Amino acid sequence: MKRAEVTVRRPKKGEIFQIEEFMRVVLVDTYRKEQIDEKIYDLQEELASKRAYLASYFESGGEDRYFLVAVSGNNIVGTMEFGKQSTLLKELTKGELKEVPEMGTAFVHPDHQGQGIASTLLEELKREMRSRDIREFCLDSGYQRAQRIWKKKFGSPRYTFENYWAEGVSHEIWIVKI
Repeated sequence: MKRAEVTVRRPKKGEIFQIEEFMRVVLVDTYRKEQIDEKIYDLQEELASKRAYLASYFESGGEDRYFLVAVSGNNIVGTMEFGKQSTLLKELTKGELKEVPEMGTAFVHPDHQGQGIASTLLEELKREMRSRDIREFCLDSGYQRAQRIWKKKFGSPRYTFENYWAEGVSHEIWIVKI
C-alpha cells in the first residue's frame, strides 16, 4: 500500500468538529471490524471520553493532554495523544503505574491504515515526551486488531486481563521505554 503524504502537527481549535467526526468514523469502523458494533452505548461512551481528552487539550494548552493530528490535504487522517492515565488503566494496574503517562487516541482513518501514519505520529509524540523528560509511557487496548499491532511494535504486554470484555476478549497494557 502506498505511504500517505502527511503533515503531523498540533490540532487547531477550528478543527474540533472535523476531529470529532474523524474519531467517530474510526470508532464505528473499529467496532464493525471487531464485530462489536451492537455495543453502541460503549461506542458512544468511548467517543465521549475522546472528546473530553480533546477539550482538555485545548483548555490546558496541551499541558494536561497533548494531541497531534496527521493531515493529508485538508483531511485529518490520524490522531494520537498522551496525558494522565484513564481511570480504567489506574484501576486495572491498581495504581502501580500512577506516574507513567498514557498514550492513546491512536486513530488512523480506515482508508489510510497500513501506510505508516501511526508510526509517524508515535515518533513525533515520543519527541514531545522526551522534551518533557518523560522516559516511558503506557498504552492499553481491548481491541484485538490493535493488540496485534502493538505486539508487533512493542512485544508482549506487561498486563493481560483475560476475558475482560467478553469470553475470549482480553484487555492488554504495555509499558514502553522511550
